[in-house]
Amino acid sequence: MNAQTNKQSITCVFFDGACPLCSKEVKLYKKLAANDKARGKYNDDADIEWIDISKSKTELKEEGIKYADAMQLMHVKDASGIHQVGIDAVLTVWDQIPYYRKLSKFLKRVPLFHPLLDKAYRFTARHRLKIRKGEIK
Repeated sequence: MNAQTNKQSITCVFFDGACPLCSKEVKLYKKLAANDKARGKYNDDADIEWIDISKSKTELKEEGIKYADAMQLMHVKDASGIHQVGIDAVLTVWDQIPYYRKLSKFLKRVPLFHPLLDKAYRFTARHRLKIRKGEIK
């Protein structure tokens, strides 16, 4: 990770850049964050560093995250330095992305949603390559 990552306010998102579905989603998040910044609504305390684990495993090793685990579910180190995995990682990212912030807050307030979201996320993560190719309907 670069020196900027050591700042307390950086959220590090570990994603599989070789996965077309994952890359498309990250591209959308980056675009929305850039639009937010351009409109002056950007929160400088909510920076995100996107780490493509398909290109380098160094950052994973530094964080004590196994590559195989990171390839199964999204991993995030939030701005407080706490590791989030799976749907909790996704919601941590959504907290910082325009248009998703309100949805994330709403979903976190309703306890019933978490187990349902977790099951849906795990299914999607497990079949992400097939979903992108249209093999799962």
